[in-house]
Amino acid sequence: NPQVAAGLKNLKQLPILLVHGERDPRIEVGCSKDTFEGLKSFNPKLEPVLHILEKREHDVTLQDDDGFTLSFLADKTRNPFPKQFSAVWEDLASPRRYWIEVLEKGSGVAEVEASIQSENRIEIAAHGIKRLRLLLRHELLSPGLTLTVTVNKKRVFDGLFKPECSTLAESSSRIGDPLLGYEQVLDFDIKK
Repeated sequence: NPQVAAGLKNLKQLPILLVHGERDPRIEVGCSKDTFEGLKSFNPKLEPVLHILEKREHDVTLQDDDGFTLSFLADKTRNPFPKQFSAVWEDLASPRRYWIEVLEKGSGVAEVEASIQSENRIEIAAHGIKRLRLLLRHELLSPGLTLTVTVNKKRVFDGLFKPECSTLAESSSRIGDPLLGYEQVLDFDIKK
């Protein structure tokens, strides 16, 4: 399915564990095997892990998965503020990825390659996007210094990074999580 496949590219850096009962009568074990092979075909940075539990049915739970899930998660941590990432949007049901939100996209798949460089420089390559929003925090940039934003090799912003407590308070309250709130918002129309 091309639509599902387009979204799977967002999983390239996500650790994925599949645990399936060999005799599952509800969901055929081949579904997990096919998913595992499909994920591997994207050449992820973190290869998925598949465990088939012999003689087990659909009764696999966290408490009874032969210890695979908790041991798999033991060394996994997520950087909530990556300075570099790529993302793909088939639709805008979930428009935000880390510190970028797609406000409007064209037809087809929208893609972004984004990075924050030294000296408060943000570089973005955007395809299939009409309007884009940056959601900035002090963990990503140095407050009080000039911020330069380049989209598709065109400079679109030169100004100060000015974190605002009121913006953080409002966005954190609306989202319900202070680590997903932001301190400065910048919107851009993407010109062809």
